[in-house]
Amino acid sequence: MNEAHFDLLSKFSSLRSWLTPQPDSTGVIVRQRAADETLAATNGMDAVAYYEALLVLPVARPNPETGVRSLIKDMVWDFNGDYPNSVRSMRGASLRIDWSKYTAVSPLVLLEMKVAFYLYYMAPAHVYGGRKSKSKNVTSIIMNFSAGMRFLDQMSRCDQAEFGRDYVQRSEAGVRGFDTLSYREAAKKYDFAFNSALKVFFNVIRSPYLAENVFGGFLPHVDLEKLQWAKIAAEKASVTEDKVVSEVLSNKIFEHSSLSASMLIVDFLATLGESVADVDSLRRRNAREFYRAEEHDVTPRLLDMYTFMRLKQAGYPEGTILSVMGEMPDELMSPRPKEGASTVSVSKVKLIAGGLINKAFRKYLDQVYYSCCYIVAQYTGMRPSELSQITFENALSENGKYWLLNSHVVKHRNAYGKLFDDTWVAIPIVRDAIAAASILAKYKQTPFLFAPTDTVAPGAKPLEVSSVGMKYHLMSFFEYVLPADEFRVLGFYPYMLRHTLAYQLYRAEVGLPFISHQLKHFGDIVGGYYNRGYSAVTLVYGHMGDMIEMGGRQAGKSNRYRYMAEREVVRLHYDPDGTYAGANAAAHKAKNKAIFKMYEEAGYTYDEIIDALVAQGIAVVNIGMGMCYGGRIEEFDDSLPCIGGLRCNPNRCANSVITKAHAPKWREIYTQNRALLTDPFYQDRLDQINEVINEAKGVLEWLGEATELEV
Repeated sequence: MNEAHFDLLSKFSSLRSWLTPQPDSTGVIVRQRAADETLAATNGMDAVAYYEALLVLPVARPNPETGVRSLIKDMVWDFNGDYPNSVRSMRGASLRIDWSKYTAVSPLVLLEMKVAFYLYYMAPAHVYGGRKSKSKNVTSIIMNFSAGMRFLDQMSRCDQAEFGRDYVQRSEAGVRGFDTLSYREAAKKYDFAFNSALKVFFNVIRSPYLAENVFGGFLPHVDLEKLQWAKIAAEKASVTEDKVVSEVLSNKIFEHSSLSASMLIVDFLATLGESVADVDSLRRRNAREFYRAEEHDVTPRLLDMYTFMRLKQAGYPEGTILSVMGEMPDELMSPRPKEGASTVSVSKVKLIAGGLINKAFRKYLDQVYYSCCYIVAQYTGMRPSELSQITFENALSENGKYWLLNSHVVKHRNAYGKLFDDTWVAIPIVRDAIAAASILAKYKQTPFLFAPTDTVAPGAKPLEVSSVGMKYHLMSFFEYVLPADEFRVLGFYPYMLRHTLAYQLYRAEVGLPFISHQLKHFGDIVGGYYNRGYSAVTLVYGHMGDMIEMGGRQAGKSNRYRYMAEREVVRLHYDPDGTYAGANAAAHKAKNKAIFKMYEEAGYTYDEIIDALVAQGIAVVNIGMGMCYGGRIEEFDDSLPCIGGLRCNPNRCANSVITKAHAPKWREIYTQNRALLTDPFYQDRLDQINEVINEAKGVLEWLGEATELEV
């Protein structure tokens, strides 16, 4: 905070009484009251000197492109110079506020709002007491003040209709001059929806600090909630089952998308002869004979030719192309008939490729690239602003036994900068995704993972995609991998992947320290990827762990994804009409019916019963291979004690009950062992492997589940 600026602005209230609002030729602001021109200094500065100093007070650093620095007197404040490294979606208009839009407000109201804005921007905790954050993101302040200024403008128009424009423009009351009638009439005619941004704005300008130091007194208290608004923003519904489904990808789509993307990525790398980190996905690809790259005749030679064509068509000189490709394939070289002639024959490329470089080939490469984007977004949980900052040069690093993905945390950086790091745990398939995308980036000439698919023009500055572009990339992926009916109703937005990761980590019982580190909610406060930090016991108190995972105490969010995961498990295990496999399936189902009947007779609905079971802590979040009904004292089975594992299935053990929640685990057993059939190191135990495959296949068939997902 600039203390000199803050002190100057804080004197505004004591000197504002000497200012009579009179628009100048540009309609900007005011002149001193003529009757008081000879007044002595107040607070060490007379009104004229104060006013002149105030108008030239800088509010932001110079714009890096124009070199222009915004001053208090300016009608456009540009904060792009204060945030030179901001993500693309935050640059430009998002970091500017245009005060000239609000033509109806008086010059004094406009000046008051400018002073209030800048004070709040410099020291929100000081201006608006009780705030924990020492700084606020300027984009949020701009959004809130823009909403507030629109409403003040509407109130001014209502007052002008009643009292005349000249009276309102010359009013000395400022923002305090709006009475309750002004609020009521403006709400009825306000063209925008009454929303949270407007609420925040009035909470800020009603602060005691601004009342004393800017407005010369408190604003009239008006209950905004009780006004008759022309439009009201739709409030988020409570956490119902329908809402839950829309916030995360369904388990089916999550499993299908992850499998399809992983197979495309490892198949692409393996076909090019590149190393593959995710050996499990590679085994699945081999077992299923998923050779999509072969179908497009992908080879390093063909990719080199395609890279050459893309760069040449974009206008890159041969020297640059050579530096990108390392060396030019001999078959693309032609004799130089004279000095200065091209050493590369463009006409030969398509002939040599034999028609393989076509629209279908480009579409396939785009599908591989979109799969890379999905895997990184899904399995890191990064926010869109963080995804957009990933560059290939510094993407991956190794820290002991951990591989890390590097980017830049943007949200809460100012408030919690010392608590964050800029790394995310990179599992093997994420590393493979970065490797595949970096190969494809050669012909696009971009350093960013999330970038447009077209080649950057020579000399042009590479850009990461905007938030709209990021959604397009991910939607393109889902359109490719999902059936048309599922894609049509997906309702996808990028943050859904972040929510899905939290949800799936809860289902897998991954510890909160890891979840909070991966989602970058208070970072090392809870230990980071080493799983150190607060103990599990500490995190339990007051749902602290859940709030850290969610990033704060937002209403209705404190344990949303844990609740979602537990609710799903309860429903799949205890649904009285669910599908169960095993000798005890009928007994398990009958017990569920009895439980539900008891609750229903007491007047509870199905959803309320599920919620009650979750509240009782009955959920078993760890989805293993089945539930065991063994060890009951009224029955004796000399095959016990059970050793678990593959025997825990209805075909082997009468005590086993399997639900659809366990299907992914059995499908994984089936797929992994199918992959071992072609592994030379396991040829001496094919009988055992086939027996395991049949065990898994039998369980899946009993449940009515497919043994393998379509890709």
